[in-house]
Amino acid sequence: MMMDGEKNLNGMKLTFWGTRGSGAAAGVSYQEYGGNTSCVSVEAGNELFLFDAGTGIGRLGEVLRKKGFSGEIHLFLSHLHLDHIQGLPLFSEIFNPRVRLHIYGRRPEKRSLREQLNLVLGPPFWPVSPEDYRAEVIWHEIWPEAGCRAGFEVSPESGVPLGTGSWKLSAVSAVHPNGGLLYRLETEAGSVVYGLDTELPEEFTDPFASFAANADVLIFDGTYDDAEYPGVAGYGHGTWQQAAVLAQKSGAGKVLVSHHKWERTDEELLERELQAQRMNSNISFAKEGMEIWIKNA
Repeated sequence: MMMDGEKNLNGMKLTFWGTRGSGAAAGVSYQEYGGNTSCVSVEAGNELFLFDAGTGIGRLGEVLRKKGFSGEIHLFLSHLHLDHIQGLPLFSEIFNPRVRLHIYGRRPEKRSLREQLNLVLGPPFWPVSPEDYRAEVIWHEIWPEAGCRAGFEVSPESGVPLGTGSWKLSAVSAVHPNGGLLYRLETEAGSVVYGLDTELPEEFTDPFASFAANADVLIFDGTYDDAEYPGVAGYGHGTWQQAAVLAQKSGAGKVLVSHHKWERTDEELLERELQAQRMNSNISFAKEGMEIWIKNA
């Protein structure tokens, strides 16, 4: 993990700190694919980006703390359902005064992003609220009304800084209860699309594939399979078979299925992963601790 003065000259590094959806899972049957909820880190150049703050972000915080991290962190929240934010109070870097934490997310309809998180992550549900964080927290709201559904680009012109390096963030609306965002991060080293917590109705397949076109890595929600889907339509999640369709349509270099159903065992996930790889060899199921490297050309 990067520290002051360091620069990753080898490209982009993705690390999965949590791969479960809806809730965490513990026990011997959940060790191979992991039990923590969604969190992915991306290191590119001297930048550190995070997607979601599920329980897995706590492990990342411990790594950063032990290495004496200081600097900027960019956290992109897909939405505010509990399994994607419940790890934030366990993230040690929020109490690090040498950290500047940028939090990006979709603005809720009636309250600001900051106010909404304060309601959930503060008293009486948790003793420490975001108001008490010692890191400098900078809030960036993405409004669907500002064109998010068609593609919202975070840029200096929109008032949201790109950071100290060269990178670009785009987002489109997810098909998910209470709303959500799907992100595309592009850096000099490569590109990653974070597409958890969305359904993939037929009319959204081509727009999503276009959004993810030629990405180096596409992370997609494979909570269910096609046989289960009729009974869970409307829950806001995809299938691993849909990931195979997106892999073909988008031309993404590598497709990682994540947001595993919390009660799905390692044995069950392995069976589904092997089926997916028979359909498309570029597909893998994300495992906690998995690292993906994208090398500079």
